[in-house]
Amino acid sequence: LKLALLLHDIGKPRGSEHTERGATMIPLIARQLSLPEPDGKLVMFLVENHLAMADLSQRRDFNEEGVLKGFAAKVGNLNQLQMLYLMTYADIKSVGRGAWAVWKDSLLWELYEKTAALLSKAPRAEEAAETDFRHALLSILPKSIAREEAERHCDRVPPRYAVEVTPEEAVAHLRLIQRLKDEPMTVSFSFTDAYAEMWLCTGDMPARFSQIAGTFVGNGVNVISAQAFTRKDGIILDRFRLSDAGGKVVTDTEFWEKVKNDLSDVLQGRKAVADMVKARQRRIAFRKVVPQPGVTRIHIDNKSSPEYTILDLTTWDRIGLLYAVTNCLSESGLDIHFSKISTRLNLAVDVFYVTDKTTRAKVEEPSRLAEVTKALTEIGEKFGVTAT
Repeated sequence: LKLALLLHDIGKPRGSEHTERGATMIPLIARQLSLPEPDGKLVMFLVENHLAMADLSQRRDFNEEGVLKGFAAKVGNLNQLQMLYLMTYADIKSVGRGAWAVWKDSLLWELYEKTAALLSKAPRAEEAAETDFRHALLSILPKSIAREEAERHCDRVPPRYAVEVTPEEAVAHLRLIQRLKDEPMTVSFSFTDAYAEMWLCTGDMPARFSQIAGTFVGNGVNVISAQAFTRKDGIILDRFRLSDAGGKVVTDTEFWEKVKNDLSDVLQGRKAVADMVKARQRRIAFRKVVPQPGVTRIHIDNKSSPEYTILDLTTWDRIGLLYAVTNCLSESGLDIHFSKISTRLNLAVDVFYVTDKTTRAKVEEPSRLAEVTKALTEIGEKFGVTAT
């Protein structure tokens, strides 16, 4: 492990794709050091994959069964997973101030725990997970929620809900849905050391995700990740993991009450979200940044997920960018099911899992993908300012 840490960036002087380049250099170094062959292979594995855990935890939905199984297969065994985790932690932690955040730590540990669990036991079918989830939910159901109501909920949520949500969270969701009969939207909050978690329950509505994102921008809330579970009857449960603009957890109940009220006003048309974003931009101290043409990069992945088209976006970070991007995706006829949002220096590095609004299927037509790419590029290259 120490040798892999020493050599992990050895390929950087040779240009891009430094992990692969570095890995090709390890066999010669291993022979020169008279390393046993298994040790040399382990060092090569760690060097070649030292970015894998960070990228997966921060830029992909590793709760997708295929994604987690694929990563577990690549890692191979628990010992290599432990070494890779320690190497990833040390690598990012040593980069410098601002490179590490508590929420990154939380995501990395969550990926480690789930992969370790998968490597430690036989994989189970999705149907078995759904059955176990249903039984667990019914076993803790309070008297205020009818069994039939819980059964309907299990029948209406997508299969991944049973994998990504705990039975205790599902009980809370059923309470949110009960309240939805009298309110246009319902919200609950919980807090960890890494983030504030908000569940929002609504019916579907035009540009819902961008309206929510704009409201967060207007209140100085940073979105770490977002997830949507759409029931067959149209009720949507959104999970947002949030921090303040500096990456710290906000636990002030009055602050979140204001956010909730603003969300209600925006979703019911009593407030214009664009005005909130502009007001936030005016309140923040800005500094000009010299634009670099072509910095916006968009990668479309239709292979990694069986259900979703994955859009990777890298561009200049600025106040209101997430609102502009999510609004663009909505206007392009796309639904956002999952996203992870992060920044590296002055760059926003975001990922969105999307489907077509009408067909609810992946977007695979080349002309449609070209239109989306063009629209996102135009947003990225409309260079404004970056907050200090």
